[in-house]
Amino acid sequence: MKKTTFFGLLLGGWLAVACSDTDRTLEKYISDTVEITDTEILVSSAAKNVESTIITSDHPWSIEGGSDWCTISPTTGGPGTTTVQFKLLPNETYDDRSITVTLHSSAGDKPLTIYQKKKDAILFSRDRFDNIPMNGGEIKVEVQTNVAYRVEIPSASWITHASSTRTRGLTAEEETFAIASTSNFDSRSGIIVFINEENEKHRDTVTVYQVQRDQIILSATSARVPLEGETIRVPVRSNIVYEVNIPSSLSWIHEEPSSRADEIVLRVEESFVDRFGVITIRDKNNHSLSASFTIDQQEKETLKFSNNEGNIAREGGKFKIIVEENISGKFRVVIPEYATWIRLSASASAGLPSTASLTLNEIWIDVDPNGMDDIAREGKIFLQGTVNTDLLDIFTLYQAGGREPEQDERKTLLKIAEAMGGLASWTNQYQETWLVENPLNKWSGVTTDASLQHVTGLAVSTTASGSLPKEIGDLIYLESLKLYPAMSGPFPPQIANLKNLQSLDLSLAYSLELVP
Repeated sequence: MKKTTFFGLLLGGWLAVACSDTDRTLEKYISDTVEITDTEILVSSAAKNVESTIITSDHPWSIEGGSDWCTISPTTGGPGTTTVQFKLLPNETYDDRSITVTLHSSAGDKPLTIYQKKKDAILFSRDRFDNIPMNGGEIKVEVQTNVAYRVEIPSASWITHASSTRTRGLTAEEETFAIASTSNFDSRSGIIVFINEENEKHRDTVTVYQVQRDQIILSATSARVPLEGETIRVPVRSNIVYEVNIPSSLSWIHEEPSSRADEIVLRVEESFVDRFGVITIRDKNNHSLSASFTIDQQEKETLKFSNNEGNIAREGGKFKIIVEENISGKFRVVIPEYATWIRLSASASAGLPSTASLTLNEIWIDVDPNGMDDIAREGKIFLQGTVNTDLLDIFTLYQAGGREPEQDERKTLLKIAEAMGGLASWTNQYQETWLVENPLNKWSGVTTDASLQHVTGLAVSTTASGSLPKEIGDLIYLESLKLYPAMSGPFPPQIANLKNLQSLDLSLAYSLELVP
C-alpha cells in the first residue's frame, strides 16, 4: 500500500497570475477545472497513521470535514502547493469505518474518502468501487497480506479477473479486474471474494457498483418506528456528495454522527401519538437529484404469552394461559398434532381488563391425565397473528408423570429387548454384549454420551419380531433410533417423550401403527 497518495487540483499548472491590469491578459491560460486523480485513501487499523496529500491550486481552497479519529491539517490554503496531512487514530473495533471530507474551491466541490480497515483483516487499497461508468473499464485492487489467497467472483459474469502481480511477504499485491459495459438502465452490483487458502473462514470482500448516471441509492425507503422511539441506520450508496434534509416541522427526527460515510443514522424521539414524516437525501450541489425516506412512528404490534411456560399435575384438567396483544384479537392458537393430550377448550378466549396499551385474553385448554405408568411429558402451544403472521410466540406446558424414568438405562434396554421377542431370539452380538455387568458403551448397537450413563443412539438389527414397548420413552437422551426387526403392533405414543430425537429410521419395521 502506498504510504502517500497524490492528487492534484489541475488549475492551471505552473502559471502564477498577478492581479495587475498588465497580467490580466494571462487569465485565459488559467484553468477553472478540478481533477482528483485518487479520491479514496485506505489505511490499516494497526497503529497511528499519517497520510499526506499534495494540493496544487491557482486559487484559494478549503477542506471541510473530519472526525475524532481523523483530523486534517491544514484545512485551508492559497495558490501554490500545500501538503495536507490526515492523522488517524488506530481502529480498535471489528468494523470498517470511513469518512468523507469535501474540498471546496472556485471550481466546485469534490469529495475525498478515507477508509480505515477493521482489525485482523486482509487489507485492500479499496473495498468498494461505487461509480463504475456504464461503459465499464478496469479496476485495480491493491492487497496487503502475508497469506496465500485465491479470488472468487460469484454470480457476476460481468466482472472478470484480468491479471495478478504478487510478491512475497507483507507487501502490496495488485489484482486487476475488467468490468464489462452495460446497457441496463438500472445499476448493478457484484462482489469479489478474497479467500485465505489455509483458513477459508478468513475472507474479505470487495464490492463493485456499476451505475449509469449520478445516483443516490437507499437500501430501504421507509422504516416503522415504535412510539418509544428508536435509532435507525439507513445504508446509502452514492457517487456524489449528498446531504440530509430534515424539514423544520419534523423536529422529532435528528441526524446523528456516523462512523461510516455510506450510512445515515437517524434518532426518532419518543411519542404518545402516531406520526409520520418524510426526509430527503439530496445532491449537495444539485437538489433536483434526491431520494426520499419515510418514517412511520406507530404503536408497535405486540402478541405474546404473559408467561412462556407452565406446569400441570398428572391428573390433567383445565389450564389457563394469558395472551397480551394490541392487534384487535387478530391471532390464533395452534396446538401441534403430536400433542394429542392437549386440546383448545370450547370457551377458548375471554377478554380481560386492558392495560394502558395491551388487551389481555384468557386462553383455556383441556389436558388429558398422564398415566400412572408414564413419565413426565411436555407440549408446545403456538400463538400467531392472522394478519401479521410474523408475530409469533411459544408456550411450553409440562405435565407430571406417574413415575420417574429408570435410572439404569441398561434395564430399560432389556425391557425393550424382551418386548421385541427376547434376547434369546436375537443374534449373538446382542446376546454376548447386552449383559448387566457390561457398561453401556460395550453394548452392541448402543451409543452413549460422555458420562457413559445415558443412551444417545440405538441401532438394533435382528430377525426377531415383537412390539416396541412404551419403555422406549424412558430413553430421554436418545438422539438417533434405528430399528431393523420385523415388528408389529401399535407404535407407542411415549416416543413423544424423546425431545432430543433427531433421527428415526424404521425402514424394515413394516407393521407399526401409530395410536394415540
